[in-house]
Formats: sequence, C-alpha cells, structure tokens
Amino acid sequence: MSEREHISPGLQDAAEGGRAEGRPPFPERPYKFLDCFETADQPIFFGRDEEADALQNQIMAHKLTVLFGQSGVGKTSLIKAGVIPRLEEEGYTSLYLRVLREPAASIKNSLSPVLSIVEGQDATSPSSILHPPSTVGQRACPERSRRAPTEPLCSFLEATLPSESRLVVFLDQFEEFFVRLGKATRAAFAEELAACLKSEGVLRFVLSLRDDYLGRLHSLSAQLPDDPLINRFCLENLNVEKARLAVTQPAQAFKLRYEDELLETLLDDLEQEGDVKPPQLQIVCHKLYESLVDSGEWVEGSGRSGLFTLESYKELGGAEG
Repeated sequence: MSEREHISPGLQDAAEGGRAEGRPPFPERPYKFLDCFETADQPIFFGRDEEADALQNQIMAHKLTVLFGQSGVGKTSLIKAGVIPRLEEEGYTSLYLRVLREPAASIKNSLSPVLSIVEGQDATSPSSILHPPSTVGQRACPERSRRAPTEPLCSFLEATLPSESRLVVFLDQFEEFFVRLGKATRAAFAEELAACLKSEGVLRFVLSLRDDYLGRLHSLSAQLPDDPLINRFCLENLNVEKARLAVTQPAQAFKLRYEDELLETLLDDLEQEGDVKPPQLQIVCHKLYESLVDSGEWVEGSGRSGLFTLESYKELGGAEG
C-alpha cells in the first residue's frame, strides 16, 4: 500500500492480512512538525472540530463534495484525522487517495487486493472489508475478486462492494488531475464519476484541491449531473481561539502545559490579521517540545508533568526561530 493511499481500518486490515484488535497506538509526539496528521493522530488533532463536523455532514448529505483551501491550510489533515474517524463512527468506509494517476484505475487497484484477500471470509472477522461491518453474516461473493481491470468504475464498485456498504472516496490533491493528466483522460474520468454519482448506492466522492485550481472544475460540469462547485467547502486558517486549542490540547494529552505568558506571547506572534497558519503553529510547538526533551527536564513516557516556558521560547528565537 502506497503512503499516498489510505483505506479505513476494515479495508486496511484485510490488505495487511489482519492486525490485533483495539485502538491504534497513541501518537509518539504531540505535534507534527512538517507532516500532515494521519488517522491515528486523532487524539492530538485539535482546533478543527467545527470544520470536521460540518464537512462530515456535508459529505453524508451529498454524493459529491469539493474541499478547497490554500496550500498548507490543512486539508489533508482535516480529512485523515478529522473526517475519516467521524465517518467510520457512522458506519462509512473511507478510501483515501492522492491523485497522481488516473483516479478510476487508482480506486480499483487499491480495492482489488483487499477484495481478493477477503474472498470467502465472514464480514464479522478482523479482516472484514467494512469497518464497521454492515453485512453481518454475509460472505463475500467469489466473483467480487475477479473483475476486469477495464470494467467501468461504477460497475466495479457495485459488483465488488456488499450491497449495504457505504463508501466515501477521498481524492486528495485533485489539482494534480489537471496538471498530470491529459484532456482525454480527464474527460474519461468525468464520465466514470458521473455514472457513480447517478448510481443508487450510498457512494460518496470528495475532491480536495488548492483554491487556485477551483475554477478548473468547471471543465467537468458538462459531463457531471450537477455543477461540481454547488457543494463546496472552504477550509480557512485557524482563528486565534482554535489555534489555542491546537497548541494546548495536544500538550495536555502528554501531561505538558504552557506558561500563561508564553501561551499569549506565542499566539500573538503567530497571529496575522486574525489568522494563524497551521504549519507555522506545528513547527514552533514541535521545536518547543524538542527543546524540552533535549533539556532533560522532562522525559518522554515518564508520566511526569512538564512545562513549556517563555524563557525557552525566547532562546529558540520565538516564532521566527
């Protein structure tokens, strides 16, 4: 499985031959530095509850949702650590893909190995194709794992997925669809997507892309049932109060806290015209964490409480350090 792909736990278990039951391990660090949040990072993902709830509801209510925002605003993190866990609690299976090649083929290639492995297994087993399983007692049809690679995407999904399944396909960095793929390939996928959107099953698609490519979606309008921009969701930078949660709550999960003066100074330094950029917040907080660990004043996994100080922040050069 590529690092650019994510299948929600039920599908992922099958692809990897199953794994121990229970929650994924707790994140090793409170901040992500330059990495995006993964699904397993949900315990340290804060400041986006409002957006995650709203986007989840939008996805559940519509067959096609467009998520857009400037580069670095946190679209991938919102999908993986915010929305996918919420959808799974509602019984949806999520398939996450970065658009680096033709999307329909990527979707089929990602699901085919899983379907082959689960052939004949009970849907309630740890290798269940769905998480949570919605086909209790039903066994996978052997024909599901033997689909032609050239089969239309909608037919492939209808034939391979159990009838009661609820699948959400996230196509992230969808701007690459316009950069990497030719006009004919784009038109062919638009037809495939249109057929899926017209199907009666509970199938959802989310296209996530940078805001400067939003207008390019108009080129797909003629082939889709509705204008793809009708149901769009704009992700903005954090406001100061949401940034406060993104700073303090992951720290609390590790029994760490910020000096009051440091917290206010940090937020004031990060804030620009009422906004806080998530990447800068993660970088600064990660450096504070690394400094605390390196100082020996707090030991990872010790269970003891620790304190981030204004003095250490200044020694690191502040938000610009």
